[in-house]
Amino acid sequence: MDSTGFGHPQIVQSMILGLRQSESVSLEPVHIGAELQCSTDGSNFRRVATAYDTAEDTLAGVPPVQQTVTFAPVKARYFRLVLPNPPNWQMSPP
Repeated sequence: MDSTGFGHPQIVQSMILGLRQSESVSLEPVHIGAELQCSTDGSNFRRVATAYDTAEDTLAGVPPVQQTVTFAPVKARYFRLVLPNPPNWQMSPP
């Protein structure tokens, strides 16, 4: 979605999010605490739902590869996904 948002408000009530590659050697997710936000004007956003919160770990203590989050329906023109903990990219020296 570009900065213009949807042409008119959309109703959203769930999201499916996959932040870790299943082939990854590490069992840690790429991000922790993803947050879906919405706005009617494109400037003032509010939290709608969170995903990949550590409280949502599976019984094995490993966050899921993919997570589905369902919430009360929200009507807005703008939606964004905030990933507050970006991956720790390890780059090799040139």
